[in-house]
Parts: sequence; structure tokens; C-alpha cells
Amino acid sequence: MKTVIIIGASSGIGYELAKQYKDRGWRLGLLARRVNQLATLAEQAPKRISYVGIDITQQNNTYEEFLKTFGNIDLIINSAGVGFMNPNLDLEKEMLTNKLNIDGFVSITNTTIHFLEEQGYGHYVNIGSMGALIGRAICPAYNASKAYQSNYIEAMRQRMYHKKLPINITNILPGFMNTGTSKLAEGQKPFWMSSVNKAAYQIIRAITRKKYQVYITKRWGLIAWMVKLSPLWMRKRFK
Repeated sequence: MKTVIIIGASSGIGYELAKQYKDRGWRLGLLARRVNQLATLAEQAPKRISYVGIDITQQNNTYEEFLKTFGNIDLIINSAGVGFMNPNLDLEKEMLTNKLNIDGFVSITNTTIHFLEEQGYGHYVNIGSMGALIGRAICPAYNASKAYQSNYIEAMRQRMYHKKLPINITNILPGFMNTGTSKLAEGQKPFWMSSVNKAAYQIIRAITRKKYQVYITKRWGLIAWMVKLSPLWMRKRFK
């Protein structure tokens, strides 16, 4: 039986991934700050699902100790994160975003990489964002933090190459998701909004194929191509 660990599994994409891996017969280890949803899911397959509450912005050994209880782990997915629409450039929101999406992300990723290297194999997946491709005036810290994640994940992929270890690293870049909890579409009319069910299905397929980087849903690859080719005069008009 294969094992997957999901950080940030109490809502959104993380929760949907947990449900779909549960339905596929995997053993699951779930972590999140709020555990009510995790408990509900664990009741559906108590012999295959374990969970623990964690705040990834706090430095402690909870995550590392949780990993060690499983023995061998095939897949670790980091879906923890936060984002705000912040047109007024409220400093508290910017700092909170960075604390979770950068400091918390590095803490989880560092512990994960050391664990997988000691194990000698495995697969680490980060749920990033299309926002990593360009700055955005109404949510500057969110997009910047996701760009940081993309670069850090690329560095981890390079690390595995030089160490010649069979450890796969995948970066997932979703567009707009109808998670029901995201604050990034408040007051907006986002296009190409995807259900988390469809997004999770495509993410699992990309993980199975051991892709390096994937846009979710697939058509967001077209937007990525357009953003990368857009000239400065066009980029500065982005909002």
C-alpha cells in the first residue's frame, strides 16, 4: 500500500487531494492547523488515515516526528498557504502571507527534503500558483511568495540531480480554483475558474507521470506562455 502525506489538507485542493487518494486506496497522513475536517475524513477509513494538527509558521518537531511514524513514504504534498487581495497594501496581510508562504514553506520543504534523502527515494510536490509568473498590484506578497516557492523548488530539483537520488520534485501552478475559502477572487470575476475536483484529478495525473512543472487546469499553460512573452509596457498594466 502506497503512502501519501498532505500538508494543508483541511480545505481546498489539499482536502480534495486527500479524498481522491483515499478513494484510490492509499494510506494517508494529513496535517493542517484545523483538524475537524481531517477527523471527519479519517472516520471514513480509520485504518488508513492518520492526522495531526500543525501550524507550519511555528518552529517545532511535530512534522518531522509525524513523518517518522510512517516508515517509508512514497509521496509528500505541500498544499499549505494563504493569500489575500490587498489593494491597500496593508502591512499585516503582507507579513502574514510571507510568514506562511515563505517561512512556513521553507520549514516544511527543508524537513521533507532531508527526510526523503535519508530514505533514499520519494516524490515531493508543492502546490504553488500561476501568480508566481508575474507581480500583481492587488496581491503583491502572494504572487511574490509563490515566485519564491517556484525558485526554491527548482533548486531542490537541481539538488536531487547532483546527488543522483531517485527523488522527484514537482511544482504545481494552479490558476483560479473554486475552493470556497480563497480570498484571492473576492470582488473579482475570475475566468477559467476550475472546480477543486477537476484540479485534483489533473494534479494526481501529473504526479503519477512525475512531471516537473504543471499548469492546472492545462489551458493555463497558454496564459503562462503569454505572460512570459509579454513586454514591459504590457506587464506594468497588470492588476
